[in-house]
Parts: sequence; structure tokens; C-alpha cells
Amino acid sequence: MPKSTEPKLTERKDGRAVVHWKGKMHVIGKSGTREAKAAYHRFCIELQNNPAGYIPPSGKSDVTVGELAASFLEHLKERTDEISYITFRIIIQEFLLELYWDTAADNFSTTCLDLVRGAMKKSERFNRNVLNRHTRRIISIFKWGVWKELCKESTWQKLTVIPPYKKGEPGTFEGKKRKPVADDVLVRTIKYGVPTEAAMLKVHRLIGARPGEICNLTVGAVNLKAGTILLTEHKTKAHVGERIVDVRPEAREIIAPYLIGKSPENVVFSPRQAMAERNAENPHKSLRDVSMVYRKSACMPEIGCFNFGVPS
Repeated sequence: MPKSTEPKLTERKDGRAVVHWKGKMHVIGKSGTREAKAAYHRFCIELQNNPAGYIPPSGKSDVTVGELAASFLEHLKERTDEISYITFRIIIQEFLLELYWDTAADNFSTTCLDLVRGAMKKSERFNRNVLNRHTRRIISIFKWGVWKELCKESTWQKLTVIPPYKKGEPGTFEGKKRKPVADDVLVRTIKYGVPTEAAMLKVHRLIGARPGEICNLTVGAVNLKAGTILLTEHKTKAHVGERIVDVRPEAREIIAPYLIGKSPENVVFSPRQAMAERNAENPHKSLRDVSMVYRKSACMPEIGCFNFGVPS
């Protein structure tokens, strides 16, 4: 049988019932009383809901920013996508905890937050809009702490008064607008791809969808007869719901061969098929070699993430 992970309830000589967790002793009441048993039961249930990040409320301002952040990350890990989780982890570990890991959460002030975002600005890794988003992310950690009774409501509320960086703020810079890839660049790039990769690039160019939508495109989403693609999962789903993309006749001709013999849940452009084509073309060339070819090609710096515009 698996070993129980529940903390042991013990009785001290002075008659107090205590639980030891994460190197700390938590007094839950007078030993043997109904209140102490109920408190222990709540402790175990809450610990089960968030085993790695749970911090028992103590009623004191002894929860540090490091403990709050660690608990928040554990809570977030199974409740959001990987990219969002990694983003939070970066700003927490490299900026927030670098300055205030041992500071009491309730002592984290507007001055502290201003210094953290100042450190992010000084790193020159983020444009102005991203700096403002990261600042809101840090504030949301303390908002979550209020919900979990790890810090006071006033701690979170005072952080919300900090205004975002305005355009022209000294030390900040604006993000570059992403432009469509020129047709001649696309033509020069396609020659480096195997048939499946080339087909993806051509379809991407013709229908103007996002890169992820092309990579995750399933057979069941394509209706060649109607000339449409139904996207049930996409970036703006929360705002517009399902999205229908028109497929031009040239794109239909490219897609059609990749639908044959596949189930509705299968992807149209299979990575396995692309690798088989790559190995057949040159069985001794590794994926690393292929990557280097792409990186060294003269057109790659202009390509970015293949965010092609729709031709007129």
C-alpha cells in the first residue's frame, strides 16, 4: 500500500494539539477536543487539494514573498497552459524573488513593486506593453494570496494603484510590429522543405491562418466541398467562438492529397510523415543538421514565425 502523506497529529506536554508541516509547527487547538479534530481534518483536506504549495493560514504576517510565490506556482501548474506557467515562473524567479524572497508578503509595498518592474525594465528584455503585463501578473499573485488567506487584502489593493508605463517612459521601448513575409522570401524558403513542409507553407500563405492553426489542423475541420475550415480551438476563441476560414481553390488542391485515408481526428500535415520524407531524402542527415540548414539560409532572418499575410 502507498505510504500515507497526511501529517501526523501529535500532543504536546502543555496539552496543545500540533501538526508539523514544511519544518514548521502549527498549533490547531487543545488536544482531544472536537475543535482540534475538525481543524486537523480541514488541514488534511486543504493539503490534499494543493500538496506542494499549501501554506496553512496562521493569522500572522509570517508568510514570506518566497513562500507565497512558490505556493502560487504550484496552484497555477495544473490550472493553466505551459506557456503562461513558464512566463510566471520567469518573472517570479528572476525578478521578484531575486529582490524580495525573504520579505514578509504583507510588507511588500508599492515601492517594492516599483523596484521589481524597474529591474525588469533595466534588463531590456521586455518592451513597454510586456512590462505592464508582467507587473499585472505580479499583482495577481498577491490577489491570489488574499483568496488563500496568505496575505491581507490591503496588501493587494495598495499594489493596484501603480499606474502602467506610458508611451515614451524613459528606459522603455516599443515592440516591433510584425510584418507579412514577402513572396520572394517564401519561394526561396520552400526549396529547403520536404513535400509536407512545403505544402504547409503554401497553404499557410494562401489562407492566412495562424502558424498553430496550420500545425494543429485536423481532417475533420476541413470541408473541401464547401471550401472552408472550421477552427474550434484558436487564439481568439474566448472572444469570437468558433472561426470559419475560407479555403481558396489553390489551397484545396494542396490539402486534398493529405486527407486521404485519415480519420477526422488525425492532423492534416503529419510530423511523422514529414520526418519520413526527410529520412528518405537523406537518411544520414539528423534533425540538428536540418535545423542548421534553415538557420544558415539567407532568407531565414526575414521569416520570423511564418506569419504570412493574405495575398490580394
